[in-house]
Order: sequence, then structure tokens, then C-alpha cells
Amino acid sequence: MTRGDARRAPLLTAVLPAASFRALRHPAYRRWAAADTASQLGTWAQALALSWVVLQLTGSTAALGGTVALQALPILLLGPWGGAAADRLPLRRLLLGTQIAQGVLAVALALLVGLGMASIGSLLVIALMQGLVQVLDAPAHALFTQQLVPDEDLPNAAALGSVTSSTGRVVGMALAGVGLGTLGAPGLFALNAVSFAAVALVVFRVRRQDIRPLPRAAGQDATVRAGLRYVLSRRELTVLLALVLVTSSLGRNFSVMTAALVNGPLHGGSGEYAITSTAFALGALGGALVATRLRALSLRVVLAAAGLAALGQVVAAASAGLGELCAVLVLVAAACVVLDTAIGSHLVLSTPMSLRGRVLALRSLVAAAAAAGGAPLLGWLADTSGARVTMGGAGALVLVSVVWAAWRLRLHAVRASSWTGWRRELVPA
Repeated sequence: MTRGDARRAPLLTAVLPAASFRALRHPAYRRWAAADTASQLGTWAQALALSWVVLQLTGSTAALGGTVALQALPILLLGPWGGAAADRLPLRRLLLGTQIAQGVLAVALALLVGLGMASIGSLLVIALMQGLVQVLDAPAHALFTQQLVPDEDLPNAAALGSVTSSTGRVVGMALAGVGLGTLGAPGLFALNAVSFAAVALVVFRVRRQDIRPLPRAAGQDATVRAGLRYVLSRRELTVLLALVLVTSSLGRNFSVMTAALVNGPLHGGSGEYAITSTAFALGALGGALVATRLRALSLRVVLAAAGLAALGQVVAAASAGLGELCAVLVLVAAACVVLDTAIGSHLVLSTPMSLRGRVLALRSLVAAAAAAGGAPLLGWLADTSGARVTMGGAGALVLVSVVWAAWRLRLHAVRASSWTGWRRELVPA
């Protein structure tokens, strides 16, 4: 890092060692990360404001659930094709297009709500359009980040991305709570539009020499089938995606499980539930900071984080009080973020550059589908079998899946004649 770069990051150097933010030594990535942070704040603020507007219009939590479902539906149906487009099309132009589209949708929300013209139908249409844009934006966003840093700094860039996401969620929703009473929902929508404009400006102004060229897929190599065929041919990738499936369905729906636990055995209310949500958010931020300290996010880190999260889930199910539950949730949330970051890093570094968009899109599809199916399943089980049994039993099943994943990965390493170094060789440092 140059002397000028060091002057630009005095706060970071005071809090974290230099190695924790080594990806920020690249000026283009530093500007991109700053713009993305602003965008994350705006996105989470808009999400809370939109939820509030839907509830005000309809008074129905079902309508709110429908809005969320419509945003997620395009990714479930079209995610792999979005990844294929990101692998084939010019990333810079694609990303500019998605930022402009999201900015236009935010402006439309601001105008509709501000002028009193919003209806539940119009809001649902905009939610669906936002989901369609995200199909292209999510893989393009991930791949563009890889163009701004070399492979050796990709794990750190992924960890810093987790910091950005966690911070954006905590701070953005807190700002929205204040902003709804001052600026109102239209003002928050307008600010989010400005944040998308900031990202588009950074993408437009980044110098060509600062963009690392990535191989573009073409012909049969650019199809969704080619990406799926590659994943199925790599044992460690199929095992990791299976782990994503189990952890996302049984070990990540804490909004459902903690609500059942607080409302049931712990005899709490909305205030206590808000406290557990805050504890989880703070743990997620802490986990993201821990991930920045790890030099290599190897398979050993993946398995350790998954096992710790599962074990914490079992312990949380037996919590005797709110304080004990919050303490465990901080640990669980931190482990979950490290797990997500490590799996994402492995999928990127273990995949040829021309296939990365499709592999990352497949991971997002698996996680979204598992979460969508797991939430109602866990809710039904909590109603029928009890919150403690459901939460603890789900955590035990996740722990079994972690043991299975460790066995399959080691067996794969033995067959590849790399028994002693399997934890390092499968993930480039």
C-alpha cells in the first residue's frame, strides 16, 4: 500500500491489521467498495420502506410475503441463465445497465408513493421487475469485483464484501427506521436511486488498465448446461452445494426459529424478538470482520464454520433465557458469515473464469430454493413438535451433513492421492 493509500484509510488501520483490508490497496476496487457500501445502505433502507408501504396500503402480512416472494421468484426460475449471460456479455456494460434499471425502479417507487398513486398491484409489478434485474446484476456484480483484484486478493475481497453486506443491512435498516419518520418512504426510495447512480458512475469511470480481463464464454461453452456439467464433474463442488442446500434449509432460517423460540418457550414478545435480530446482525458483522483476517478461506474453514454454526444452533435451542440465546446467536451468525464467505471464495477460485458466473448463480439458486422451502417446513414443525425440538433437531441434522461433507471431501482427496494436503490443495491460497 502506498503512502497516499495509507492516508486514505486511517480509521481502518486503527481498527484492523493491514492484512485485513489488503484488497483495498487496489484503487479501482477501493472506489468500487465505497460505492457498493452506499448502494447496500440504500437497498436495505428501501427494502424496509417498501415493506412499510405495503403494510400501510393493505394491512396484510400475506401481501408483504407476496412482495418478497415476487422479488425472489425470478432468481429461482432464471438464476442459471443470468449467470450464463454474465459469463458471455461484456460485464461493464451489463453492470451499467443493471444499475440504471434499478435506479429507474427506485425513482418510480418514489414518484408513485410520493404522489399517492401507489397501489398494491403497481408495487408487486415493481418488486417483480427488481427481481428480474437482480437475475443479471448479482452474477455481474460478483464477476466485476474479480476484475478489480488479482486472484490472491479475491478471498479478502469476498470477506470485505461480507463486511459491506452485513454493515449495509444493520446500518441501512437503522437509517430507514429514522428516515421513515423524517424523509418518508419516497425520500428513502430517492436516496436509493442516488446510490445506484453512484455505483454506475464508478463503473463508468474505472480505467480500462485497472480492469483485469476475464475470459468470455462462447458457443456451447456459454450454455447453462455447460456450467451444470462442470459442477457435476467436480466432486468437491457438488459436496459444497449439497452443504449449501442443507445449511440454507435447516440452519439459516433463524428469523423463523428464533421467533418460534422467543414467542414460545421463552415467553417473549416483539421487543425480545427485535433484540435477538440485533444480536444476530452484530454477530454477522463480527463474522465478516473475522473473515477479513483469514489469509486463505480453505475447505477446513468451510467445515469448521459449518460445524460451529450447527453446534451453536443446537445449544441455542436449549437456551434458558434471552441473554443466553443472544450470546449464542452472535456466535452462530459469525460462523454463518465465515461459512458463506469461504464457500463463495472456494467456488470462485476452483472454477475457470469463463464459468464463474454460472457456478455462482447456481449457488444462489440452491440457497434461495432451500431457504424458501425450509422456512415453511421449520414453521410447521415448530407448531407441531415445538420450537426447541425443531431448532435443535435441525441443527443436529446440519451437523451430520457437515460430518458427511468432511468424509466425502477427504475420500475424494485420497482418490486423488492428496491425503495429507487435501485441506490446502483444493483451494488456492
